[in-house]
Formats: sequence, structure tokens, C-alpha cells
Amino acid sequence: MSRTSFTALLIPTMLAFSLALEWTYQHVVSPTYSYLGERYREPNAVPYWLAFITLLLVAQFLPRRVVDVEAFILWILYILVITPLMLVPHYADICTPHQASILSITAALTFLLIIGIGRVIPRDILPVLSLPPQIFWWLIAAMTIGSYAYIFSTAGFKFASLDLTQVYSIRNSYRDIILSSGPILGYVVRLQGNVINPFLIARGATGGSRWLILIGLLGQFFIYSVTGYKLTILSGIAVLLAIWFFRTRRRSGIALVGGTLVAVMLAVATDLLRGSTTMTAIFVDRLILVSGNLPAAYFAVFTGQPHALWSSGFLSGLTSSPYQMNPGFIVGNYLTGNSHVLANSNYVADGYANFGYLGIAIEAVVAGLIIALVVSAARRHRPVLAAGVLLTPVIALVNSSPITAILSDGFAMAALLLVLAPDNMLVARKDRTMSPTEDGASARRGLRATSGTFTRSSWRRGSLRTSKVPNGSRR
Repeated sequence: MSRTSFTALLIPTMLAFSLALEWTYQHVVSPTYSYLGERYREPNAVPYWLAFITLLLVAQFLPRRVVDVEAFILWILYILVITPLMLVPHYADICTPHQASILSITAALTFLLIIGIGRVIPRDILPVLSLPPQIFWWLIAAMTIGSYAYIFSTAGFKFASLDLTQVYSIRNSYRDIILSSGPILGYVVRLQGNVINPFLIARGATGGSRWLILIGLLGQFFIYSVTGYKLTILSGIAVLLAIWFFRTRRRSGIALVGGTLVAVMLAVATDLLRGSTTMTAIFVDRLILVSGNLPAAYFAVFTGQPHALWSSGFLSGLTSSPYQMNPGFIVGNYLTGNSHVLANSNYVADGYANFGYLGIAIEAVVAGLIIALVVSAARRHRPVLAAGVLLTPVIALVNSSPITAILSDGFAMAALLLVLAPDNMLVARKDRTMSPTEDGASARRGLRATSGTFTRSSWRRGSLRTSKVPNGSRR
């Protein structure tokens, strides 16, 4: 796709997506959740449309086609984090219009910084430590069994309703368990639910045993039953959708935007037909809009105030905060009047609360490094598998600091898993047709390999590209 064609398709798609988000916020979210601080105002036209044009310009620095996991991650962040960051503060009546413009500029510049970091760090920065298949799968089995044994012994064995409106009582119970048992349970739950189970689902759907899909989905249901985390129960479906996307012929970033737009419209239409707001709250407000309105609240609260200096995070014990509460609780109290509401948010919000604009730059650098490292860890693997493994940790960046996400949301575990994965996962077991850089579309063109190597006849036809990417090179 040429740049002209890309831009010609991008403008109407992003315009429709942006208008759909604003309409949903104005007519569905704000009337229902104004008591949570989600109030609508008419945006100032000039700053708002300048932010939209800037958003389109930022997209010019993204890969036009999603051919590898790095492009996939960047487009997911562009859709779920950067778009609401640059647009929502203009019509969310939380911060001032001037602060909304500053947020738009900050989001654009720091996302370009994240993209740039990925382009200067070589792909082979992490080593390849491929384990024999038996040892690797025994380790996965041991971690999975150990995780569930600890979860059930600490929180009990229970089955929850799939009615996502009933999760808050489950969360309250889980919060009490965490307070009484300590933080280990939280780490075990996140690593199993964000990394191991999505990996099982992804592997089962890309050539492994189909039983792995069932094991992964059941595991997500068990974790949801204990924690009430909606992302956990929905991530299994998201992983399968990501795999389906990589098996389509037209893997473009615009297709991802269009797919998200369709999901927004379906969620809103479903709620309008049912007379509820449940689907909109889950798939639009909590997954997309929150990336814009919470940073707006952080700017409203912490502008002109002392910085928290990550004293409740990775610098705990080294710095002291002028506040008695975590910044997330301060913002939660500002929006709702309830000091027990935790309003965690993304790198812009967390960085600003902790160290101002320099804090935002620091967290953007950390996010860029994380992405570069997991892309390096995934370089041996087919994008269809790596995207399934990394999707849930990436989505967690919607309302999480990248510094926290390294351990708590599973980026470190995902990178380790991809580094240690055996070489026989490079090609699908049941259909050895895809190289690390070519997936379903190539397979349908008749490209064939046997036992992980290309056949002589297909090589002579010149129909195959090599499956090995030179170390440090970029496709």
C-alpha cells in the first residue's frame, strides 16, 4: 500500500472512529457515569481538530502493514491509548481546554519517542536460549499447576457467573483476600492470567494441541471467578481474534482501526437494544475512553502540585511523597468523592503525577524499551504466536504504568517465555507452512516446508523467502 493510499483510507477511518468515541461519551457514558466524574462538554473546535490532524500525522510514522509483532503492538497502543489521550480530554469536562491541548501534544511527542526507541535498538539484543521441548513443557505444566494450587489454597475454589455486571462483589472479596494473604497472590494471578494462559491459547490455535485452547480458556475462567477481572475472561477471546487477524490477507493498521470501530458500534448497539450500558462500559469506556479521561484528571489534580516521586512504586523507601495516599487513590477520590477508589492510568498520567513532564518522558522511554525487548524475544517466532502471547500485557498498558507492567502485568514473564520456547514452535506442528515472517496468506499461496525446512521443489520455484532474519536487521 502506497503512502497516498494509506492516508486516503486512514483519514475517513480515523474520523469515523473518533466521532464514534465522542458520540458514545456524550450520549451513553456521560449520562450514566457522570457521578464518576465522566462529564461531557462541547470541545473547542480549533484545538480539537488540530489534535485530530496531529493524530493523523503520528500515524504516518507507524508501519502501514502489520507484518510483525512490533507493528501489532504499536497499532494497538495507537488505537487504545494514544487516540483517546489526544482527543478525549477536549470533550471530557475534567481538565481545562489548555491542559487538554498540552495532553495532546505530550501524547504525540512521547509516542514518537516510543516508536523511535524501537527503531534504534537491534532485534538481537536478547539471547536465544531455546529449551528442549520436553523440558519447556514440563516447566509450563509445573508453573501452571503450582499457580492454581496456590490460588485455590489461598482464595478457595469457586465458579463465578459469566454475568459481567456481577464482578464487583467478586473484586471486593478478592481485595480482602489480598490484604490478608499478602501481594504474592496478585503476582501469581497476573502472570498466569496475562501470560501463561494466553500462551496456551495461542499455541493451541497455531498448530499445537487443541486441548491447549480449552486449558487456557478454563484457566482464565477460574482466575476470573477468584478475582472478578473482566480483562482476564475476555482476553482469551481477544487472543483468538488477534490470531485470526494475522491469518487474514490484508493485515494493515487501518484494518485494526476499522475492526475496533466495528466493536465500538456493536457494543453501543447491543446496549441500546437491551436498554443497558454494560457492553459500552466494558468495551468502550474501560478499554478506550479511560485512557483519555483519567490522564485529564491527573493533570487537573497534579498541575502546580508537588510530585509523588514514585514513592509508592519502584522508588519506595528511597523517596518520600508529600501525599498520604497513592496518586491513583488521590485521583479516584477527586473524580468520585470516594477515597477507596483506585484510578490507575497509563504512562502519561503516572509519569506526570510522579515527576511532571520529565516523569512522562521517563515512562515513555521505559515503554519503548519494554516493547523493543519483547520484540527481540519474539524475533524467532511467527508473529501470529507472538501477538497472542503479548496481547494481554499490551492491553494492560491502557491503565498501568510501564514500570509496573514489567513484573505485575507480565512483560518480563512473556519475554522469558519467548526466549526459552523450543525451536519446534517456529513452524506449526500440524501445518508446517509458515515462516516467522509469513503466516496464513503465505500458506494459502501454497508455500510448503517439511519438518521445519523448505522443500527443494518450492525453493527452486523461487516462491519462498528465507525464514531467517539476519540478526539485528529490520524487515
